[in-house]
Amino acid sequence: MFGVAPPTDIFGTTYTANETGVTIPLASLPGVSAQEANKDNGDFRRVLRGILESAYTGANNLSDAPGFFSIAKSGLNGIGGNRVRVSYTVSFDMEVTEAEVITEEVAG
Repeated sequence: MFGVAPPTDIFGTTYTANETGVTIPLASLPGVSAQEANKDNGDFRRVLRGILESAYTGANNLSDAPGFFSIAKSGLNGIGGNRVRVSYTVSFDMEVTEAEVITEEVAG
């Protein structure tokens, strides 16, 4: 049986959460500056990449990795000129708790 890691194992000990929100410390988001994370004029793509990179690195460094979750990262793929692309794949095993017969439309 694999363990379940608390968010602080991935995002650092200054990660916080309460009933109204989650706070991930900027220092836990590699390559993201305060300006890029600014709520009014930042760049959500940089923040999201930082979250994914932190999750990828953290999850793959856990000594007791979750069995029903995985995150993978591609290598750099050239897409023309001086540009490259990286992809992240996040997978969760889901449990179906209630199955229902699909309602069909009545022909009319």
